[in-house]
Amino acid sequence: MDIAGKVAVVTGAAVGIGRGIAQRLAAAGAPVVVADLDAAGGERTAELIGGSARFVQVDLRDDDAVAELMSCQPQILVNNAGGGPALVPLESVTSASSRTRRSRVE
Repeated sequence: MDIAGKVAVVTGAAVGIGRGIAQRLAAAGAPVVVADLDAAGGERTAELIGGSARFVQVDLRDDDAVAELMSCQPQILVNNAGGGPALVPLESVTSASSRTRRSRVE
């Protein structure tokens, strides 16, 4: 699959698997938006990738922040962000309930 030139948003891209995904997408030619709450890690990921990447600090528990992030109209979206102290059934998660959970960097 040719992804050259297709905008990719990778959440949770400051470290670990998210960083690796962002780097692989960029290597394949996709401009990458590194999205994470961790500013230092996100900036570092964008720096490692180089000119085709930019960092956006975003709290994915904030609906308005997510809407702003999606304004770049990505053709590729990798939802890699995670964290929090409890696992709950996906069906029970609402926008309001997700805001009450702690992020991994708090």
